[in-house]
Amino acid sequence: MDYVQAVKSYAESQDGKAFAVLIDVDAYPDIARKYGLEAVPLTVLYLEGMKLKDMVGGITAPRLNELIEQTIRVQ
Repeated sequence: MDYVQAVKSYAESQDGKAFAVLIDVDAYPDIARKYGLEAVPLTVLYLEGMKLKDMVGGITAPRLNELIEQTIRVQ
C-alpha cells in the first residue's frame, strides 16, 4: 500500500473522527509555502486546530494509526 492509500485508509477507518487532506505541492505551491511544506511526503497531525506533530516520509496505515494514538495519548 502506498503512502496516499495508507493515509486514506486510516481516515476512512475512523468513522468520521479523523480526516485526511492530501495536497499536491506541485499543483498548489502557494499552499505549500503558506504551511511551510518543504519535504514530501509530509504528514501533519492536528487536534482541534492545534498542530501536534509532523512526520517526514512515507508511512503505512498501521504505523500511522500507532503514531496518532501515541500523539493523542500524550495530549
